[in-house]
Amino acid sequence: MAFKEVRFNIDLGGGATVKEAIVTIYRITNSKPEKIESCVVSEPVLNARLPVSDSGFFYAVAEIRRFAQDGNDFEVGSRTVQWISVFTNTSATVALSERVTTATAYCFARFLHIDNDKNLVLSDPHRTLRIAEAMKNNFVATDGTLSAVIQQSPNGLETNSYAMFNFLSNLLYYSLTTPDVYSQFTDLT
Repeated sequence: MAFKEVRFNIDLGGGATVKEAIVTIYRITNSKPEKIESCVVSEPVLNARLPVSDSGFFYAVAEIRRFAQDGNDFEVGSRTVQWISVFTNTSATVALSERVTTATAYCFARFLHIDNDKNLVLSDPHRTLRIAEAMKNNFVATDGTLSAVIQQSPNGLETNSYAMFNFLSNLLYYSLTTPDVYSQFTDLT
């Protein structure tokens, strides 16, 4: 089996940097995802060797445990804060950020669920994943680059799409950095 090196960048936003996170990488299948790798990281960059497969779809989840901001270290504690990114076997750089998580959650909502252990699980047939991946790229690319589609006409400031996307991304960021925002947000269910 062939392998390739993929670079993962954990971007917490707002000047926050990861100090400890568990990053787990999965291959997406029709049923239960196949775990490829899981490791604890203490910096925002991770390089991993991934198999190049016919299915071609993977996802990574970074469960944030500790982060630094403004010279101080913070524990996430009992909160579950996870960034997720779906990517293909052609990706060289994969961002795990609040924007990518927002776009992924929106575009892959039909395929996502949380198991009994609070793990994000994503699975579905190959064709529908291609459609969801194309939609995600209308918001943000796999490497974290914001798409011109969401920033410019007919979206941009002409509709509420870009504003709503930024609002949801900010909500994730503040759910990480502000425990009260997290508890108020998760109590809405």
